[in-house]
Amino acid sequence: MSRIRPDRRRLIVDGILWRLATGVPWRDPPERFGAWKTVYSRFRRWQRAGVWTQQWTTLRTLVELLADVSMRIHPLTDHDIDDMLIGLRGYPLLTGYRGSPPLDVLALKNVLVRVNALVEAVPEISEMDLNPVFVRLAGVSAVDARIRLSHRLRPAER
Repeated sequence: MSRIRPDRRRLIVDGILWRLATGVPWRDPPERFGAWKTVYSRFRRWQRAGVWTQQWTTLRTLVELLADVSMRIHPLTDHDIDDMLIGLRGYPLLTGYRGSPPLDVLALKNVLVRVNALVEAVPEISEMDLNPVFVRLAGVSAVDARIRLSHRLRPAER
């Protein structure tokens, strides 16, 4: 089995995340991730070995352990969205920490605006959870979403 350099492994993981976020066929990733067969074979190998599930579980546990989450009650205003983000301990990582480039905070705000619109349009939604949400240099990926529906309408819709 060949060893992969750490910088190359990061590109493979980014390629897997990009593919999972976009849903495009495995054969069509951007060239920056390398050969599609390498990205796909590593994903399958890590998935069969349980590494992929273990990493997601660890990441979710870390986020919950650090209690670096933000919640608000619908409807959200622009002020609420700004407060949600600025209140995160990890907010400096979004804006460019220790020389790292700033991430696409505007795309993250756009996701929150769209979630707010979805909750407004579908009154049966009683809860929604996006976890984890990855903010990149360009764009955002929500890896997992959980929506709880209720047969009863929210008080404002009665």
